[in-house]
Amino acid sequence: MSSRPALHVEESGDTIAVGFVDCKVLNEQSVEVIREDLYGLVTKVGKRQLQLKFNDVEFVCSAFLGTLISLNRKLTDAGGKLIIVNASPNIVEVFELTGLTKLINIEQKKSKSS
Repeated sequence: MSSRPALHVEESGDTIAVGFVDCKVLNEQSVEVIREDLYGLVTKVGKRQLQLKFNDVEFVCSAFLGTLISLNRKLTDAGGKLIIVNASPNIVEVFELTGLTKLINIEQKKSKSS
C-alpha cells in the first residue's frame, strides 16, 4: 500500500506554512485525504496567512482547484489570507488559465534555472 498523503505544518509569526508530503500528484484520491486537514487549519490560522508550499507538486486535478477556491473563501471569511508559493511554471499556468490567480496570491520562487 502506498503512503498516505499528508501535510507538514510549520508556524512562524503570522504565517502557517504547509507543505505536501508524499504528494507530488494532487489527484482525486489525495485531495479527499488532505481536504479536511486543510479546512481544519482555517480556525488555527485565524487572521494570519496560510502559505501552501508547492515545492514538489507536479500535477493538480480540478477537484483540488475547487478545494483551493473553498479554502480561500473560508480563510477570507475568517480574516486570513491564502498564499501559494514555489509552484512550478506548469502549475502556475493552470492557475492562470482557470482564473485562480485573480483570487489567490501566487508567489513563485525566483531562480535562474529549474
